[in-house]
Amino acid sequence: MNNSVIIILLLFLAIGNICADDSLYIYVVDRHYVVDEHIDRLVRINDMTGTGWISYSGRNDDIIDVAIDTEGRIYLANFSNNSIFRINDMSGAGRINYGFYGSGVGEFGYPLSIAVDNDGKIYVGDRDNRRIVRIDDMIGSGWVSYGDAPTDSFVGISDIAIGPDGKIYSVWAPMSDCIYCMDDMTGEGWITYGTTGSGVGGFNSPIGITVDFEGRIYIADHNNHCIVRIDDMFGTGWVSYGTGPGDSVGEFNHPAEVAVGPEGKIYITDYFNARIVRIDDMTGAGWIEYGDTGSGIDEFHWPTGIAVVRSTLGITEEQSSKPQDISLSISPNPFNSSCRITTSLNSKIEIYNLNGKQIETFEETPAIWQPEDEIGSGIYLVRATTKDGLTETKRIIYLK
Repeated sequence: MNNSVIIILLLFLAIGNICADDSLYIYVVDRHYVVDEHIDRLVRINDMTGTGWISYSGRNDDIIDVAIDTEGRIYLANFSNNSIFRINDMSGAGRINYGFYGSGVGEFGYPLSIAVDNDGKIYVGDRDNRRIVRIDDMIGSGWVSYGDAPTDSFVGISDIAIGPDGKIYSVWAPMSDCIYCMDDMTGEGWITYGTTGSGVGGFNSPIGITVDFEGRIYIADHNNHCIVRIDDMFGTGWVSYGTGPGDSVGEFNHPAEVAVGPEGKIYITDYFNARIVRIDDMTGAGWIEYGDTGSGIDEFHWPTGIAVVRSTLGITEEQSSKPQDISLSISPNPFNSSCRITTSLNSKIEIYNLNGKQIETFEETPAIWQPEDEIGSGIYLVRATTKDGLTETKRIIYLK
């Protein structure tokens, strides 16, 4: 066996948890309100039969959206408490809160949505302040906001998503029946798509948005009782799925959020049907639903936010107090000119093509990879190695 084959085998063994492990964590925010008290909870299951059901709730938390970072830590938007918080795992260990009511730095006005990018930066849809906020960490470092001006304010912002290229996508229903995208937190590249309606290009209170690994955009169109996928912000490749209101296969009753799992399947929170739905693709193939109305196991009241990740990302309850292994982040991914490679521990970076040829090396992180002219488009493998021998490998897509 030659050295190239050995390298390829070692690299694919290193990324086995990323590429081959089908075990998932499906996180669902379940909202419920009785007698002046929120009894919302975050539910996590391993599959669409409810295996591994576990829930977390804090007293009078008003959680509405969830995001998971590359370390498996859990971020939640705490709506009427005008804050966000992070926990290490479903036991609630390591809880840290950030934010108070107001319109200044460190303050929110009913945050509806939360997202985390590959570098760990946290984005918050600050509804009443009509802005998106980004912070570097849970103490608010690097606070920057965008919005709150007549031409670019986010009136009623309801969801945000970060694309693989680092662009920021948002919807702000019910005030506007369209979706929005900007390149960065300066508002550069601002573009909108959609209008009020029910056909191609039409939305009726779109309240959920996500972007898959290929950069395709998915929208939960709340009052049209369907989900929509488009290839870009010009509406190319428009396809919709679902009718309603209804509770049969292929029907939704005000879908609230949509997520794409690492296996490529599509997950929807079906708000008034008190269930989540998974389909294999936009034809509805492989429809499977889970949940019924109630407060017990296998039951939801009003499911809203949803996030689906590989279980290998998660920090287990036993691990939450232990030092974590190396983490590797690449942004943007895919990329077309350069990408930034960061690690939680200083590391040597090696980049290989799929033939096992090493094409680039960096002695420390962070590193910026700008492929030479002779490097072609394709999938490459990025391996990080610490001085103590810890390794992590990820795939990256270069689109020349």
